[in-house]
Amino acid sequence: MNQSFSTPQHAERKSSSGLIEFFRHHGAWAPGVKLFRRIQFRAKALIILTALLVPLLTLLAFQWSLGSEKIDVAKSELEGVRYVKALRALEQAAMERRHAATLQASDLTSWQKGVGDAFAKVLAVHDELSGRFPVKEKFDALRASHEGLMAKPVLGNADETLQAHNGLVDAISTLIAAVADASQLSLDPDLDTYHMMNLSVLRGPVLMEYTARLRGMGIVILASKELSPEHLKWMARWAGARDLLDRDVTNSYTEGIASSPEAARLLDRQPALSAAAAFKDAVEAQIMGAALQGEADSLRALGSAAVDSQRDFNQRVMDRLDAQLQARIDRLWAALATQLAVALSFVALAAYLMLAFYKVMMGGLKEVSGHLNEITQGNLTTAPRPWGRDEAAQLMGCWRRLKFDPLLRIVPTE
Repeated sequence: MNQSFSTPQHAERKSSSGLIEFFRHHGAWAPGVKLFRRIQFRAKALIILTALLVPLLTLLAFQWSLGSEKIDVAKSELEGVRYVKALRALEQAAMERRHAATLQASDLTSWQKGVGDAFAKVLAVHDELSGRFPVKEKFDALRASHEGLMAKPVLGNADETLQAHNGLVDAISTLIAAVADASQLSLDPDLDTYHMMNLSVLRGPVLMEYTARLRGMGIVILASKELSPEHLKWMARWAGARDLLDRDVTNSYTEGIASSPEAARLLDRQPALSAAAAFKDAVEAQIMGAALQGEADSLRALGSAAVDSQRDFNQRVMDRLDAQLQARIDRLWAALATQLAVALSFVALAAYLMLAFYKVMMGGLKEVSGHLNEITQGNLTTAPRPWGRDEAAQLMGCWRRLKFDPLLRIVPTE
């Protein structure tokens, strides 16, 4: 008895032969051709439509995700500005209380109330946004410093009081920097708003704070008529830090504001520069010279004018930043809506055309199929009526040019 054994090599050759046979007639088109031969036209149309719409809809989803991400970043920055505004209000109240406490004011009730009210507003904003901004550690440090000064705003002497209140302002600045990072303000993608952020959130207010510290220490020195080595060290340190920050702030003003005529007109920095220069000259003349001279009140007036001018400028820049961020959100929404509307219009057009194509082809096939059924029933007089000039209509035209004799033979018409 003959037995045939299938070896692995034989099975491999058979498999290879079957694969070659599969692609013999249609080459790379064989999978599609063989698939479409096995399914009806409705399924074919659905497969083609799906192949067209899936990538389009996927791209739409990516576009929506990208646009939404940009909008979310801008919204986060806007919320960061709101948090910073509350902190700046607290900082202003704390600076005013520090000034009064350093001068050993007999009654600090009104300043204490102002700081307490400002902190309550900060607390409300923090409770609302703490889930989005992980700044709990910095906020707790601020709260501890605030509560300590609310309990005891005046310490043993003016120097100790000044340094204690400086600690609170430092805690506020540290929290502001953390909020700027958490809200992505410090990573703002646009050049103008980045520099506005630098002016109004990070560098500008710190520049104002060093001016205020020079004012406070200068008043203490002139009031006591004593310039100790410790006083001189702090004055020199703050003056140097102020000059360094001033260069950074000037660069941001040049790049982010002065380059735009409209912004430069609305955000004129010259009054703040003039007031700061007058105060700097007074500090150098009255304190940093060979001997102390002048009265504390004159230095206080010049210092207060410099601080107030810088604060006013910072506030106007922050308001401009707020408006610019909101305008960016509106612009992004409008662009995203336009892009989606255009893309969806083409998706709808593709679906409409595919459905129209399906209806035309199915109508032609049904027309021809109906007349073939009539012929199988013995009706040789029927003829399809072509619509249009597509392939289905041409097939119906060929049909109408034929006629049948009684023996069911097809005879070409003359």
